Amino acid sequence: MTASPRPVAEAFAQRANGAPTGTRGVRLTYRERARVLVRGPVTGRAYEFSPQLPPPSVEPRDADVLLRSGRFVRA
Repeated sequence: MTASPRPVAEAFAQRANGAPTGTRGVRLTYRERARVLVRGPVTGRAYEFSPQLPPPSVEPRDADVLLRSGRFVRA
């Protein structure tokens, strides 16, 4: 019997909310109340924003672009 793989949602949430490798992440908060999944415009990383989760660490190059959209603020 083989061990079952972790659920995809769990793996995605851990990856999306983890600090970017080798960089100092920027904590951002989505201004809306809905859960949203965002692909970083520079790195292509996936970030999940939700009122139920702590703000994710966003790679600084992605954070600069997301902040300019007006939909995110520094946490």
